[in-house]
Amino acid sequence: MGGKATEAPVTPETDLLDNGVLDSVGILNLVSFLEEQFGFSVPFEEFVPENFKTPAAITAMVAKLA
Repeated sequence: MGGKATEAPVTPETDLLDNGVLDSVGILNLVSFLEEQFGFSVPFEEFVPENFKTPAAITAMVAKLA
């Protein structure tokens, strides 16, 4: 992924973007994985930073789309 990833444990509220855990390529890879695993498509309008900022936000987006 990109940047310097944190070595602290990831919690539901860990900021994945600010901590360098996810970058733009990482988000695309994650979306591809989620679409394959859960059988839905992520609409373009869902590609906003708020939906990928934390594991909790990603979970909420998946719950909404699945």
